[in-house]
Amino acid sequence: MTPYVVVLNSYLEPLSLLAQALITMNIKIQQIRHFICVVEAGGFRAAAEKANRSQAALSNSVKALEVQLGHPLFESKKSLQLSFFGRQCLPRFRGFLNHYQQMSEELYDIAEGNLGRLRIASLPSIATHLLPKFIASFCDQHPTLKLEMQDDHASGINRRLINGDIDIAISNCLPENLQKMTMIPLLKDPVGVVVHRDHPLAQRDSIDHWEQLKPYDYIANGTGVLLNGSDATELIAKAKFTVNNITSLFSMLDHDIGITTLPKLAMPRLGHELVWRPLCNPCIEREIGIIHRQDQNLSPATLAFIKAIKHFVRNETLSA
Repeated sequence: MTPYVVVLNSYLEPLSLLAQALITMNIKIQQIRHFICVVEAGGFRAAAEKANRSQAALSNSVKALEVQLGHPLFESKKSLQLSFFGRQCLPRFRGFLNHYQQMSEELYDIAEGNLGRLRIASLPSIATHLLPKFIASFCDQHPTLKLEMQDDHASGINRRLINGDIDIAISNCLPENLQKMTMIPLLKDPVGVVVHRDHPLAQRDSIDHWEQLKPYDYIANGTGVLLNGSDATELIAKAKFTVNNITSLFSMLDHDIGITTLPKLAMPRLGHELVWRPLCNPCIEREIGIIHRQDQNLSPATLAFIKAIKHFVRNETLSA
């Protein structure tokens, strides 16, 4: 073996020890920073002032690093000329610190909910009326977080949660899934009567009793389950029409074909000739919440979303 190969191998071995020491945390990051600081400042005195440490402490830190590595980093403490080993270590130390800094920032972003992917499903009424304004502000605060959003009816949303297709849902939890789900209350959405604006009931400020609806053709829809167990259940049983597609339902109402009941947030905002009047007796509300599986550990991004939307809804309610 030629002499220069022997010399090179004698220095490659300590470099492998460097990697091993970094992995086992035998080398302190502060020692690496002190060494680089000495090199960049051009001396221990200048480095000590820059690092706000005593010169003796900085010298001891670098000396301890050399002892752990088994080779000197400088040819001489007076000239501060890097040894061959020191010249090999310097770019690797810098690369390690850059990687460490990048990793630290990424981990911090993940912990703050700024990185990753969040899969959300919500009721169409929530997706239409509540989420757009909230998502705009939330994404401003978490610009690198990726959101996947879907809308579905309550049964479909619960299936998605059970199957693990989504992380959280904004919906009303179905009774049969209460033992499998955790629901964080968000808001209460009152149920009212929806009629064409020329309908006689539209002239009222509210509907005092459900029996006032009996003379009219009632259109049952997917939200009719909210009436179950109340005095108004009879409306569902005697419904003349059943329409589960919301677009078709609004079209029939626009043509003054019957009346229906809907939560307030399910009402369209534009392009329809409809009015919503609160139903006072029975007074029915659907509770909207953030739902997730009980066996699910929530990611930092999910926790950040939940915290933000609770704050948003609270402020929206206070300003309404």
